[in-house]
Amino acid sequence: MKITVFIRFYEELNDYLPPAKQKHEISITVENSCNAGRLIDFFGIPHSEVDLILVNGKPAHFSYILQNRDRLSVYPVFETFDISGVSKLREKPLREPRFILDHHLETLFKYLTVLGVNAKLHSCSRADHLMNHARAEKRTLLTIDKEILKGGRIVRGYRVVNTEPLKQLEEVLEYFDLYSRLSDLKS
Repeated sequence: MKITVFIRFYEELNDYLPPAKQKHEISITVENSCNAGRLIDFFGIPHSEVDLILVNGKPAHFSYILQNRDRLSVYPVFETFDISGVSKLREKPLREPRFILDHHLETLFKYLTVLGVNAKLHSCSRADHLMNHARAEKRTLLTIDKEILKGGRIVRGYRVVNTEPLKQLEEVLEYFDLYSRLSDLKS
């Protein structure tokens, strides 16, 4: 049996969508056994980029089984304020930023470490090794490869969009609200 649900993605999650599906509610027909995680996967949104799912205005998990006429609102990772009382997707929000960067981001890694940010560079080009290290060390994975972030294998990850290292640094400092933490990181 098929059901109709409505979904809307917010802020930078729209970067994964074609322009026609960005920034508005999308009506979609799915199997009645479909869960929120599979629907989000269908749109190509990595689970590591999602911090909050609201179904009909209430927090839900990726495993929530969709019901006919459900309305889903999907929000990106909140790094600048604590939503732990609302979010059901993670144990707790990121407090002390710790990163692991793929080998393509070597210059960004150097900039971050000079600023005192807790960062490691993973020199191996194998994605499975990188993901294992990120999980084992509870680090946020910074990568240029959005495919690594798909499928829910990474709990915390971010795809760096800019190609120029100084712009990458600005992007990461802004996204993770590290500007306000730089003085704390140095002490």
